[in-house]
Amino acid sequence: MIKKITKVTLCIILVIMAFSLLMAWRLDVFVTINEKKPNSCQAIEIDGSAEDIEIDYQNGIAYLSLLDRRGLIEEKDVQGSIGKIDLNSMPWKVESVYSGEGLDNFRPHGLSLYGDTLVAINHPKERGIEPESVEMFLISQTGIEHNKTLSSSLLESPNDLVLVAEDKLYIGNDSMFNSNISSFEKIQQQLGRPYSTIILYDGINMTIAAENLASVSGLNVTKEGYIIASETNAKRIRVLKQLDDGKLEKLGSISLDGSPDNISVLEDKINVAQVASVLSLIQHFVSLQKGEYKPSPSKIESLIFDSNKAKYLKTREVLFLSLGDDISTASVGVEWEDKLLIGSITDDKVYVCKLEG
Repeated sequence: MIKKITKVTLCIILVIMAFSLLMAWRLDVFVTINEKKPNSCQAIEIDGSAEDIEIDYQNGIAYLSLLDRRGLIEEKDVQGSIGKIDLNSMPWKVESVYSGEGLDNFRPHGLSLYGDTLVAINHPKERGIEPESVEMFLISQTGIEHNKTLSSSLLESPNDLVLVAEDKLYIGNDSMFNSNISSFEKIQQQLGRPYSTIILYDGINMTIAAENLASVSGLNVTKEGYIIASETNAKRIRVLKQLDDGKLEKLGSISLDGSPDNISVLEDKINVAQVASVLSLIQHFVSLQKGEYKPSPSKIESLIFDSNKAKYLKTREVLFLSLGDDISTASVGVEWEDKLLIGSITDDKVYVCKLEG
């Protein structure tokens, strides 16, 4: 009897230890930040933070998802906008090209661009209660014009999206406002158990294209046409193949040290913004709720994608790694010529660094 009790106690202790180690790994408790930054960087101050940035490489225009996300954390009634940087005109400055005209509410998140079409995730004021939407815009010489609103009950907690044609896109749900799972399942999800989905909009309807993903916070498409998705809670980039019916087939993944956010693609290069320390990010959000400021590390990693390799990866390089004193909570890193433009979840700036080599 005593031996049985001892075995049960030992098993409980081992389970607790395993759970604690898994939580420590998930929160990056043991991570050491060894800064690596370009020598020349400067900030462009903006109204709100640029959580996502999309570049029109043909015309030299950067579009920014602007919102006072710090004010949002402080429970202020804020509205967002889409900003623009003319990359061919120095010095760079951000100007607003859309401020929610024609909409009752505009709180943009992820962006995507295809030809003259721009799309943005739009969150309601009461997330988890009011419907989420995707706003579609037409770009012209005079600016951008709102075209239509897409909505569906399948948009449970949309974070990012990618256009693969002017009227076809994929939308990734993260784990934040998924109402279809229990509280216990949400805890499991934070530990990497996959409950999230990618939704297909085919120009008419929305359907589920892929399931069982670990919180999708970034989406893009490679030059070969593969969909790549940030699985934030599993610290990996998922590679998926587009099938003829629009469904997505999981092929493999690329492991990361951090928790990935937005993904930018330029030829065979994939830049992935990552949460280098989840624990620091949580502490950052808590400090903002208190009216204080505690920076969180920022990381941008460059991956050279190779569809012929087993792990889809030729080389990798950290372009930017910071404790967050210069820019905190980096959420996107896009390249234009020899410049790296970094956007943030909460910092009211775009950080521009000159890449070396």
